Amino acid sequence: MKMNFFISILAVFSYFGAVKAQESQTRNSVKQSIYINKILKIEDLEMLIEDATEDNLIQVEIQASILFNEILNQYRAEKKLKPMEWNIGLWMAARNHSIYMTNEEFSHMQTKKISTYYTGYKFFNRLNYVLSSPAANNLAGGENLVMFYMHPEQTITYYVNIAFQRWKNSPGHNKNMLNPIYSNEGTSLYLDLKSNCIYGTSVFFE
Repeated sequence: MKMNFFISILAVFSYFGAVKAQESQTRNSVKQSIYINKILKIEDLEMLIEDATEDNLIQVEIQASILFNEILNQYRAEKKLKPMEWNIGLWMAARNHSIYMTNEEFSHMQTKKISTYYTGYKFFNRLNYVLSSPAANNLAGGENLVMFYMHPEQTITYYVNIAFQRWKNSPGHNKNMLNPIYSNEGTSLYLDLKSNCIYGTSVFFE
């Protein structure tokens, strides 16, 4: 595994225990977070963890990301592939891009450099932004995107499965999820309460 410079799920959630998705948590049952619509870097980790211990949207986002990782690894196991490790650095890069798409344009490329939400043209640039380092430049990686509308009565699990099924049913996206080279991933399902949409980004690296 080449991404030893990233912080893994075990390092992150040793602060407050492993987080699991709660079926009862929906769009209407959680609080706002100070990190809503805020671009993240790895140095924000400690404050982010403190904020995520509250019953708020940032916690729901993290829960959704971890649940997606579990579903993805079940799928990879069915295909006799090794699991991907969930990674906070990749999740931050994915979340930053989801926020950019929410506010600017739905695209793999960030073309609006003057935007408050700009973190890099391509996904590896955005990962370098999170790390404040060019560490991702020489690694193989990929990115999946999705967007769909929310339904207030639905659960985290419902939304995670929508994203997974859409990517599974798309040959190019499915290829990324089953790429044997990739061993790390972070998936952001960003809940935009203004547009009533979810913007999803998965970032994969070897």
